[in-house]
Amino acid sequence: MEETIKKYQEFNFSQNAAWIDYFSKLYPVPSIDLVEKIKRKWYQKNIDQNLPVDLNQTNPNSNASQQQNISSSPQANFNANAPPNNEGNVLNQTSLLFKIEGYMKLAFVPGLIFLPGFHLKLLVVAICFLAIIRNFGVPKFNKEYFIKLIPSEFFSNMLFLLSISLTTPQNGYLFFLPIAIHLSSGIVEFVNRTNPSWFLVHPKLNEIAAIIKNNRNALIIAKHKVEFCIFIYLIVICFMGRSSFFQIIIYLQFLNLKFKFNQNMQTAIWELRNYLVGSPNIPAFLRNVISKFFELFMKAMNLF
Repeated sequence: MEETIKKYQEFNFSQNAAWIDYFSKLYPVPSIDLVEKIKRKWYQKNIDQNLPVDLNQTNPNSNASQQQNISSSPQANFNANAPPNNEGNVLNQTSLLFKIEGYMKLAFVPGLIFLPGFHLKLLVVAICFLAIIRNFGVPKFNKEYFIKLIPSEFFSNMLFLLSISLTTPQNGYLFFLPIAIHLSSGIVEFVNRTNPSWFLVHPKLNEIAAIIKNNRNALIIAKHKVEFCIFIYLIVICFMGRSSFFQIIIYLQFLNLKFKFNQNMQTAIWELRNYLVGSPNIPAFLRNVISKFFELFMKAMNLF
């Protein structure tokens, strides 16, 4: 029985075409809480009939494993090898490096208004490079270092900028929104550690800082949802001549890498899909179109 449960926990749902096709056609869309139970029933019916529907009856430690299995992708296990996304919590390098990185993050805020797109991208790359050194050490060209680096949001930011800069460079505010969402928690962390009195200048500032500090995980999920929406936006503006098919393919590769190695991206896409397809405020025909789009997207994730 333990072997059966272990095989279920290691089963790669995100790469199984039959599961993807089955789940994409469910209506009404199940809540996140029900997804795990639906997975077990589907697995029991289609893969291994010996799997109990309620794993808690046979494995008291299954709750932790189920949380890991939400993404149903072995690649997501790389997250366990990576430091947490809460930058600034552990200073792996000198405090000077942390301060330089922090002040550059602060410079990003006015940079959104005053810096040209290319220069703003260079600033973001510099911030992310310093953060990578602080969290993972000086870059090394080996497999172990790369495995730790892949799930990092800072590394993801650099790949994101690369994907929107090739062929048809995109510099609008929308394309800096995911990075702004991510850096906001770093800015709050830096100010709290170095100059906490800054937040006392105005009550609103202190309130905003508290909201950001207490909702870091939600902000990361929101960041990934915006990144996915940018993919849709690139498709739309491609028909308007402001993007290119080649850029869409490059950006799809970026999303594919994140989807395979970043559990937060998987959660964000499923939440977005469930919300849109299950919303009563969206006409039924449009919900079907959205469902088909997500189905095609999942198939694309399996092709690359």
